[in-house]
Amino acid sequence: MPADNKIQSYAHVVVLDAASLRVRAVSDNVQDITGGDAGAVLGEPATSLFSQTILDELPINRARRVPLPQRIGSGGPVDWGQRQLIPFFYDETIVLEIEPYLQNELGSLDREVALNDITEDLLEADDLDELLDLVCRKLAGYLRFNRVIAYQFEEEGDGIVRNEYTDGELPSLLGLRFRPFDFPEEGYKLHERETVLNFSISAFPFVSVRGDLDGGEQAVNYHLGCRTPYPAFERFMVESHFKTLLSIAIVVDGKPWGMLFGHAIPETKLDYQLRTFAHLIGTLTGQNIAYRLLAELRQRLLTSDVIRSRLRERIASAPSMMEGLLGEDPSLLDYLPDTTGVAIYIEDQLTTLGATPSEDQILQVVRGAQSAVGTQDYLAITKLGEHFSGEELRKSAAGILFLPLNASRTEWIVWFRPEHVEEILYGSTADDHPDGEIARYVPVVESRRGYAIPWTAPQLRAATELQTFVRDVVMERYTHLRRVNEQLKTAYAEMEDFSYMVSHDLRAPLRGIDGFAEILLEDYGTGIGEGGKELIHTIQYNAARMNQFIADILELSRVGRAKLIVNELDVPRLVEEAVKEVNQQMGLNATVHIDRPLPSIRGDREQLAVVFRQLISNAIKYSALQADPQINVGFRPHPHRRQQGEFYVSDNGIGIAPQHQQRVFGMFNRLVTQEEYAGNGVGLAIVRRIVKRHHGEVRIESSPGRGTTLLFYTDLPAPAVGQTFQ
Repeated sequence: MPADNKIQSYAHVVVLDAASLRVRAVSDNVQDITGGDAGAVLGEPATSLFSQTILDELPINRARRVPLPQRIGSGGPVDWGQRQLIPFFYDETIVLEIEPYLQNELGSLDREVALNDITEDLLEADDLDELLDLVCRKLAGYLRFNRVIAYQFEEEGDGIVRNEYTDGELPSLLGLRFRPFDFPEEGYKLHERETVLNFSISAFPFVSVRGDLDGGEQAVNYHLGCRTPYPAFERFMVESHFKTLLSIAIVVDGKPWGMLFGHAIPETKLDYQLRTFAHLIGTLTGQNIAYRLLAELRQRLLTSDVIRSRLRERIASAPSMMEGLLGEDPSLLDYLPDTTGVAIYIEDQLTTLGATPSEDQILQVVRGAQSAVGTQDYLAITKLGEHFSGEELRKSAAGILFLPLNASRTEWIVWFRPEHVEEILYGSTADDHPDGEIARYVPVVESRRGYAIPWTAPQLRAATELQTFVRDVVMERYTHLRRVNEQLKTAYAEMEDFSYMVSHDLRAPLRGIDGFAEILLEDYGTGIGEGGKELIHTIQYNAARMNQFIADILELSRVGRAKLIVNELDVPRLVEEAVKEVNQQMGLNATVHIDRPLPSIRGDREQLAVVFRQLISNAIKYSALQADPQINVGFRPHPHRRQQGEFYVSDNGIGIAPQHQQRVFGMFNRLVTQEEYAGNGVGLAIVRRIVKRHHGEVRIESSPGRGTTLLFYTDLPAPAVGQTFQ
């Protein structure tokens, strides 16, 4: 705690009643000015100490947002010498701080020029480290300090010397950490109202303020420039062999971020003007830190927003909540960086990703978390060992983030972080020795064990956003979506039945048309003439085309109706059989190159044979006019599916313009005429239907005149042999 109602000995304090302007309290060293006992002025009018001119300025100063110092000198009832008065106004009290004003080299510093100089330099700093290095160097130069450090507060009360300037007269402190009791909350409280504190060893012993402060205690102990420092500061100065300390609070977005500390070997006094200058440097530093942290945060948010939106889209479109949460790119481990494992419990199913404790350990940890979380949205722990024991548990779960997904906390996600062991160089010993016989401020290396990397505010916010999405949107709509899905399945099945029935029933009239046209030719051909025969042939040709259309529709319908019999299939064999069948149908002897090795594919043999047959047939057809047709079947990595790939069928044929590439997957959509290339435009629609049923995607890479590559993948779950899927 700072000394109660005491000040540094270089200054004087007089407390006045705001209404009567009578003296209510004074510092004991006022007697050095008056020549008599300080208590003798208590209750006396302020005119016993100050000229009427000085007192007349007080109402004017009170109206200002920031009071201006008033020179008092020797023109009043007592001789104050080369001093100035700084007033602090409260409801019923005026506290006057009286201090010497500087007439030396420091006092002549052109503060406006210096502030402009440092402001321009701060704006040009490339990053936070360069900015803080610059502040330390500039501050040391302006105020003649041998060492200036930028001290950043950390989790759990520790702090680290992040940046430093030293002229070599004092040793480097860069990288040293200090403990909570070296700069506790009470130490920072000294800087909440007045961010700057200047203290020299010669200001000790401190001087008491006697009399009735009547609300002025806060000013004396926390607001005045001459307030006393936290006791540990003095000890640090003595053990570190320097005589002057300057401390400046760095505030970022209204919260304490850290401190600037200046250390000078000789006595260095800063008056109100220079303390204000130091305060402005601290303010500029905090503003520039905030700007850079905001820029970094925006960049991180842009990256994390992409991850969050992709995860949400996948959850919303997945057949089940568990499948949505367990997907990859991104995974739940990507969602919260620095996590190595995650466990999910939904619908009485526990599933894990990455490195996690055993199932029994997970459930033990969750039972404790369910009790501890209370009404909070989550429970974040960075030292699980304080709650649970076990070396194996610490390796995979030194830290956890428990996220309930429902109000009863029976469904949940829990992320795990392993132990983060680090060697820490402290600038003080762990044990306090209040008698001062043993030095406290000496470098000490300690191993920090049992802790995980702390959970950051953006990560906790991301977790609660996921919780809200799952709980308030997806979970509430899950039953509705499942009901709609069943209705869609029923409607789809009815549509398939209707298509099959209509297509099947249309074939009988077509057979009749073709049959009667043939009878007409055989029985009446001689009387019809050549023109009539040509018309009959046209009828037969179009009836055959119509029959093929219906056959294609039936094939598309059959693809959607048939159950999938899923097995691991030999792709080279499927390709070879497809090439053989296509060559027989087209009366060709086309060559197809297989780019080995080819992995197996999981799916229905009959339907995947159709996929390869259609793709190879198209490749042969549309590259037939090339001097040297090149058709290849192979497998390559997928650009977005990590550790997975896709099959391809490529050709060097006519190619497809980008704006038409999605059209070719529609029913009866063709980009060429029947006379140029035979076909009905149904093949790729069938391919897409089959691939979709296999939980995959098909896509095109092509440009006119440069050939076409059709690529696809399947993503069915690993089956038991011969397992069937609807």
